[in-house]
Amino acid sequence: MWLLILIKIRFYLDLMLVGPWILNHEDRKDRKEKYVAHLETVQLDGVMDREEVARHIVDAAVAIHTALGPGLLESVYRRCLMYELGLRGLDVCAEYPIPIRYKEIVLDCGYRADLLVDDCILVENKTVDAIHPVHRAQLLTYLKLSGHSIGFLLNWKVTRIKHGIQRMIWKKR
Repeated sequence: MWLLILIKIRFYLDLMLVGPWILNHEDRKDRKEKYVAHLETVQLDGVMDREEVARHIVDAAVAIHTALGPGLLESVYRRCLMYELGLRGLDVCAEYPIPIRYKEIVLDCGYRADLLVDDCILVENKTVDAIHPVHRAQLLTYLKLSGHSIGFLLNWKVTRIKHGIQRMIWKKR
């Protein structure tokens, strides 16, 4: 009896959460054609938007973590991510320097983001047991100081990488 009720509840929750996004065959076909046309324009322009770069970062992180698993040094994952993103045609800058600007002076205090991808997204790699608020604050500070708006905090020391990927956005005021 309880199992039947739980199944019904799950079915209705799925309908409420997923229902609006269920597409029939024609909608899928139209969406696929639009996506292919979009990819062709991106390849013709040679420039990707930030969302596509973000998708490449997440996809590359999943591929690397699937191949290597957790437990390696942060520098290993950084190098592999640089290589994988380079294969995808993205420009990657390692140890991107972040100067501090205070009023009219600029201080080069040695702050560096792990990666800057396509001059638009910062990536901070971690191999820690858990992401703490100080890690998030570090990335948000790097975003604020660098002037970039999107960053990823990647914790490689997890059993499934989907639990270690955090996307953060800094909105300029």
